[in-house]
Amino acid sequence: MRQTALTMALAALLTTATAQAQDISHWPDPKKNSPEKIEQNIFFAENSTAVDERQALKVGYVAQWAAENPSATIVLTGYADAATGRKRQNMAISERRAMAVKKALVSLGVDERRIVVDQKGALVQPFANNDDNRVVVMRAEAN
Repeated sequence: MRQTALTMALAALLTTATAQAQDISHWPDPKKNSPEKIEQNIFFAENSTAVDERQALKVGYVAQWAAENPSATIVLTGYADAATGRKRQNMAISERRAMAVKKALVSLGVDERRIVVDQKGALVQPFANNDDNRVVVMRAEAN
């Protein structure tokens, strides 16, 4: 039943975002080829914690991968850009972004006990382009 709910939620996401579906056509189908590792970057607008439709497709992809790898733990690490906000604000928004991604994964059937949330604020900048650092990096490995 949980798999059916996940499939229905993913179908709804894909229906509402068909224009963006072309952007992910190169991603492997987890039912055919579940990789041993997965990493996806969920990008955010400035001062936002909302997961938009295009990024929701990536969350859905990870949720589907997680369903195929039930022992895997997903690590969400939130970041903030260095040009906006103070240290405390950046730490808080990076945590809220990671929690928004966690909430989206849980809504797609991923057990919240399998999700670890971390936040780096602007202390670490994973990308050279400042705007790209408004991100939650999702990483997981199949056990």
